Amino acid sequence: MTRPGGASMAMMDQRTGIFYRTSDWQRLPRERISMTDYMQYLPLIIPLGLIEIGLMIAALVHILTHKKYKAGNRLLWIIVSVLISTIGPILYFIVGRSDEDDA
Repeated sequence: MTRPGGASMAMMDQRTGIFYRTSDWQRLPRERISMTDYMQYLPLIIPLGLIEIGLMIAALVHILTHKKYKAGNRLLWIIVSVLISTIGPILYFIVGRSDEDDA
């Protein structure tokens, strides 16, 4: 793979800091990633997942119990909150939630 103008792209090996041309990089043997490599990230992944689920549930409860929105409609905010995971519920609370309490 080359960049426009014929210059070849380079990739850096994170462990060694050595740069390789992309053609060399594609020929390097691939290492298997073990489960223990993933386990070190669990203390970060689990709280972030719980926050994401909590935000989505809070947004869905608010969407389903209120009828007025600053922008959009109920279906739009349900789709945004569910499909855009963390950012969707935050967008709903900032942009879509009406200030009036009409529950």
